[in-house]
Amino acid sequence: MNNPIISVSGVRGIVGESLTPDIVLKFGISYGTYIKGDKKIVVGKDTRITGDMVVNALISGLLSVGCEVTYLGIAPTPTVQFLTRKLNFDGGIVVSASHNPIEWNAFKFYKKGGMLFDNNDNKKLLEIFNQKKYDFIDWRKYKKLNYDTKLPELHIKEVLSFIQNISSIKSKKFKVALDSCNAAGSFLTPMLLKELNCDLKTIYTSPNGYFPHNPEPIKNNLKDIIKFMKKNKCDVGFVQDSDADRLAVLDEYGNFLSEEYTLALAVYYILSEYDNINFLKKNYTKTVVTNLSTSKMIDDIASKFKVKVYRTPVGELNVAKEMITRKSVIGGEGNGGVIFPPVNYGRDSFSGIAIILQLLAKSNLKLSKILNQLPKYYMIKTKFNIKNIDVKKLFEKIKKELPTKRINKDDGLKFEFDDSFVHIRVSNTEPIIRVVAEAPKKEKVKKLVEVIEKCVG
Repeated sequence: MNNPIISVSGVRGIVGESLTPDIVLKFGISYGTYIKGDKKIVVGKDTRITGDMVVNALISGLLSVGCEVTYLGIAPTPTVQFLTRKLNFDGGIVVSASHNPIEWNAFKFYKKGGMLFDNNDNKKLLEIFNQKKYDFIDWRKYKKLNYDTKLPELHIKEVLSFIQNISSIKSKKFKVALDSCNAAGSFLTPMLLKELNCDLKTIYTSPNGYFPHNPEPIKNNLKDIIKFMKKNKCDVGFVQDSDADRLAVLDEYGNFLSEEYTLALAVYYILSEYDNINFLKKNYTKTVVTNLSTSKMIDDIASKFKVKVYRTPVGELNVAKEMITRKSVIGGEGNGGVIFPPVNYGRDSFSGIAIILQLLAKSNLKLSKILNQLPKYYMIKTKFNIKNIDVKKLFEKIKKELPTKRINKDDGLKFEFDDSFVHIRVSNTEPIIRVVAEAPKKEKVKKLVEVIEKCVG
């Protein structure tokens, strides 16, 4: 039997193989042992049919070490994160394998304040797990299991409370297409859009546990909504992954925008309106944080507003921590992940939707026209097998083939040029390197990737 994959993103595996009830139970016990304070924990899940097994095993473990659990039922990742912070829970757990196929399941751990476990937390958690240092309690000290399926609505109310021109959005009556992949966003996203008086056209918002397509919001998985958009002539289309932390966008013609555009559009609006929004000026700096693999569009947009961009290693937590340090007003990752700190220090598709609708209402332009105002790049995201390859020698070889003085070593190697870049990272879980390359012309970005491919051999 394979072991589950354990990383800063949590624990994940294939149900029945690397993710079994006994493993889930032990992680529930270990997490509950590690969490201090009153041990009040909030738990939610996506719609996968294996979710009930995972949740029940987790909750059993939590109760056995003295936790008081509030179970939300189906709830998006950003919602559980928001509630952990907003309602001062001592911790939160999301049961979801995010964009992984349906045979996978997983869980993410949050601590008090709503931040993901970092490497230090995971190290201590694994020590408890491996050494079985459990804090089981006497039966008389068991706490109750609470059910509250209404709490997630607080997240939508919070998002709505930070919309500046809500009456303007309502007056537009935007015709919006929505694909939630029959997953965690299927309840709350229609609620948000209806509150904004949108003419909602949905596809795949039945939370039945079966995904109609691979839940990762990339073009190859979204043929149905592209057809749906063209048939229904909508103003904009939104697509969420299974736990609703990532967001993809389609324009009024049904053209899929690279997931890189989600953050670019959010950054464009927030920076353009920052000086007009008092609560942003009072609480946040006019800075942006994103990771090393995210498109140069962010730098170009920020430059237009004379704003500094800070880059971090890949990973939601890395971006969020830097945002806290800088008190940045907006940030996120180029995988469709918008981080808007007034609501959440984590990827939040609901904040992304609200920001993009504000941009459409404020500009009074069609989305395709707004896109014409943004810089255009071509990006390739790929991977290469490096089994039996000496990575150090490979990287030295690549350095010779891509001569530049601007090499960032914070997370693998990032080769930066005036109008392009290549970012190469070694996977922690499989023998591959992940490569992200971007340039203003297709031919140039292809050549950059071909250099890497040639070096790998």
